Amino acid sequence: MSITTKQAAAGQFVTVTVSGYERWDFLSLTLGDVRIGQVYTDVNGAAKITLRVPTDTAAGKLSLEATGSSGTPSAAVTLNVTR
Repeated sequence: MSITTKQAAAGQFVTVTVSGYERWDFLSLTLGDVRIGQVYTDVNGAAKITLRVPTDTAAGKLSLEATGSSGTPSAAVTLNVTR
């Protein structure tokens, strides 16, 4: 899992790229405890999506996680949210 930047302001967009999932899997993306997006993987088990960091997100380091429909696999990166 990778993101275009390790630091983003609340309200800013980040692009997330994932791979290693089942093909056509439905992924849920969360930032901290908030679901911020959903995406289907392609035939190769990969996906790319641009998401907006919610404007009410508190500043700090949060886990950005992608979880497959079965709960696994799960991948995460740390995003430093600024105000």
